[in-house]
Amino acid sequence: MKKSRFIVLVVVAMLLMVAGTTFAQKITFLTHPTLYMAMGESEAFERFTAETGIEVEVVRMPTTQIREVVMMEFIAKTGRYDVINVSNTIFTTEVLKHLEPLDKYIEEDPPEDFEDIFPALTDMFRYPVDDPKTYAIPFRTGTALIFYRTDLFEEYGIDIPTNWDEFKEAARKLTLDLDGDGQTDIYGYCIKGGDTHTVSEDFQRYLYAFGGQILSDDMSKCVINEEPGVAAVELMKFFVDEKLTHPDFLTWIRDDLIVAQQQGRVAMAMQFSPYFGLMRDPEQSLVHDKISAFPMPTVPGVPVGRTYNPTWALAIDGNSKNKEAAWQLIKFLVNKENQYDFALNHANGPVRRSVIQEPEYREFIGIADALEAGLAVGTSNPPHPAFAEMEEIWGQEIIQVLMGQKTPKSAMDDAAARIDRILRRYQ
Repeated sequence: MKKSRFIVLVVVAMLLMVAGTTFAQKITFLTHPTLYMAMGESEAFERFTAETGIEVEVVRMPTTQIREVVMMEFIAKTGRYDVINVSNTIFTTEVLKHLEPLDKYIEEDPPEDFEDIFPALTDMFRYPVDDPKTYAIPFRTGTALIFYRTDLFEEYGIDIPTNWDEFKEAARKLTLDLDGDGQTDIYGYCIKGGDTHTVSEDFQRYLYAFGGQILSDDMSKCVINEEPGVAAVELMKFFVDEKLTHPDFLTWIRDDLIVAQQQGRVAMAMQFSPYFGLMRDPEQSLVHDKISAFPMPTVPGVPVGRTYNPTWALAIDGNSKNKEAAWQLIKFLVNKENQYDFALNHANGPVRRSVIQEPEYREFIGIADALEAGLAVGTSNPPHPAFAEMEEIWGQEIIQVLMGQKTPKSAMDDAAARIDRILRRYQ
């Protein structure tokens, strides 16, 4: 009897030890410093630990370092980082083959109201096109919008453009010489061409609004020289030829355009949605009380608002030894309560439709309808491992167009030929 009781006590003790180990499990989360701040820093992870018993070690690195470090860890199969923040630019076929497919987790233990997360964002982290698997859950996003002067639209009787012909006409009307000295005081629409990255990223935004794509679905051929790609470059050149954009645009990058619009020198500009707060800040912006935004114009057959949406998502290392705990952290970070808190109090770009529709957030953000339209139909770059090399190429070619050295068609043909040579290295 004593021996039996002893065995029972040993078994119970072992079960308690196992349960205690599970409860006190520790995982490691690799993220970007900006995203860590957008999560409310340590407070969010303290709440997660209190709710689940799972401790989280947070490691912060810039984007380029994340890309380099995870590949080394993947190759060594260490499973060092259980949860990894991946962006559109980090998410490539070389990376995703080391990530844990999440479809079984979504089916068996789904995130809260999963369809509330914009499906267009989730689709960015699904591959391949013909038989997609989900490799990451969106956490933070934004979209390209047209920031515009509401007072000028009202004064000159301009309706919100939904296509590029209407947009061009609005840009013409809003290029203004206010004092009659023959010099433009307000430019109708400004582009920026200060470096190849700026130009290449903006080209993507126009390209998708024209219904185009960069590579074929199987990533075997570059298609930016087809009609949508050429039309996108023609649009950029139009603003230069018509003198609707600032003459120094070839030196401008993101911050130059933001400041110019804050100073009231630009009537319309394509800006990244999170920057709208800079426009409404009375300490920085002269137009803080007369600025709003509308979705990207498109062409017939393409939904208004379609453009490039930079997005960060949460993935699990396929070599992680703590996959279930890692999944619980992902679910926690994207649940409704946290997405709302992160958006309202920590400047995170929400991935949930319900957050954008919340009255308090709508008042806070000021451009909820435009933001929702863009997030619902946006897209991303193809997950090719040589994508950075490719975008440098079309950025170079488009700058030559903007300088008057090539036609849009010849530049896109040359870019496609150069990119096809890169693609052949991977076939």
